[in-house]
Amino acid sequence: MPIELKYQKGESHFYLQVPFDLKDQAKKVGGVWDPGKRSWKYAVDLKIWDAIKQTFKGQLSVPVRFVKEIERVEKQQKEFLELRNKAMEDNPVDFSVDGISLEGKNPLFNYQKWGIKCGLLVGDGFLIGDAPGLGKSVQALGIALQRKNAGEINNCLIVCLAAIKYNWLAEIKKFTHERAIVIDGTPEERKKKWMASGYFFKIVNYEIVVRDLFINPKSNEVIDKEEIAFRKYLAKSFDMIVVDEIHAIKSHQAQRTKALKQLTSHYRIGLSGTPVDGHLEELHSIFEFLKPGLFESRGRFLDKHAIFDHFGTIQAYVEVDTVRKKIEPYYIRRQKEKVLQDLPEKLFKDVYVELEPKEQRLYKELVKGAHEITEESQAAEKVLRARQFLDFPEILGMHNKSQKFFALADLLEELIINNKEKVLIFTQYKEVLDLILFNLKGKYQCLQIHGGVGSKERIDIVNEFNNTSRYPILIGTDAMSTGLNIGGAHAVIHYEDSYSPAIMQQRNDRAHRATTRHNVTVYRFICKDTIEERVRSILGDKMNLNNQLFDESCSEFGVGGFTNLDLLKCL
Repeated sequence: MPIELKYQKGESHFYLQVPFDLKDQAKKVGGVWDPGKRSWKYAVDLKIWDAIKQTFKGQLSVPVRFVKEIERVEKQQKEFLELRNKAMEDNPVDFSVDGISLEGKNPLFNYQKWGIKCGLLVGDGFLIGDAPGLGKSVQALGIALQRKNAGEINNCLIVCLAAIKYNWLAEIKKFTHERAIVIDGTPEERKKKWMASGYFFKIVNYEIVVRDLFINPKSNEVIDKEEIAFRKYLAKSFDMIVVDEIHAIKSHQAQRTKALKQLTSHYRIGLSGTPVDGHLEELHSIFEFLKPGLFESRGRFLDKHAIFDHFGTIQAYVEVDTVRKKIEPYYIRRQKEKVLQDLPEKLFKDVYVELEPKEQRLYKELVKGAHEITEESQAAEKVLRARQFLDFPEILGMHNKSQKFFALADLLEELIINNKEKVLIFTQYKEVLDLILFNLKGKYQCLQIHGGVGSKERIDIVNEFNNTSRYPILIGTDAMSTGLNIGGAHAVIHYEDSYSPAIMQQRNDRAHRATTRHNVTVYRFICKDTIEERVRSILGDKMNLNNQLFDESCSEFGVGGFTNLDLLKCL
């Protein structure tokens, strides 16, 4: 009995009904079991199709429309890979998008035009992984408008972090004449906006997607039939979906991830300057949304690509080149030095701070658990207390003298008073932000952005900082590290490092944008002979993970992020 392949014209996936005794072969090929159709679901992909032909040779019943689709995809992917090679540098290209303009002029860089051309060739499921600051959003807008101009789509949903949804609205108004609406307000107001006509772009944050569209089969929440029907209708009502900061769905188990994966559309684009932050399965989760059926289930994926220790913790990943080859036809990633050779430099300077003998003694007591504050603490809490002590001892109820703040004050005097520069300051902790502001009060006019600042207000704050001379300092937590163009800054100061290499890169590139016309200097504060030196060492080993993954010479890498073992090493 032949194995039947089912395919509907225009779909991005196909199904195989495989006899029970051949299910192991179907698993090896990849794909996902669809219990509703009692079939294996696969992405329309050349490598998958080659594997299926070899596995089930002579057993397949294939419709002519699928054969024609595979021929079309093969031609399309060949053209895409040729275009992508040209797109890796800022090569001239005669291309424009009707509807994209800035003050009547074409605002697109050559590499952005190439990115749009590549995205139009890919069809469904495209990842724009350009480094932060290269203008991924305007490329997504260009692809959407070009598809609208070609009559392929009538609407586009943009999903983003709550803090930057009004930033997206500002970008749409800046570069296009299309109508756009932000989905927010009360449940009743949101429902009206979901159903509102005449808007090509609708912008929504992840949390509202969960609240308004997610149907959780494991939830005890009682939802009436009318509401379920409404959610199902909305989930499939968009022709194109753009997901900004798509690494936000890197966790398979997160509600936002599950909610996003219930949405369907013919065209899906993900944007992220840092698609992977230490774990290969993050890429698997992202492509489950972008290109369903491209990979096998998460469990089988990890069985193939992860090495575990005897506690079940992932230690390393192998056969990374296999993963990269699978996603090769569906992503583009450029670095600034390749496509913006005239972009001013980003310079790095480490500022080493030396503790006084008394402070060094107190610090050692904290990390060894010999101080009452940490005597019964686990490693993670000891690390937190040690970092708080180095930032401002008074957070722990100790003296109010901070050697690190003294170093910051000296640096700010040099940058602002002597050099007339504008400065971004990043800290992980809101209480540290408050203490810095308190200690700078009366000397500098400062602006601040943290998790409690609304998305509309953030745009006003950034505009005030970029466009006026009144405020030389903008200080923020990592809430300020994504989605904002703070090109007015000449210097970026890390009061302390984030544990995440991705966040460190995002912080740096708030100021180092494609439109930057001045050097940007990044200052990193490090207290000598402390945890901060060891955090820097671990980050240094893992900072290039994204580049390793997308580099053809990489076949395996160690796991990134901070594990409990990493924390113990810090102490």
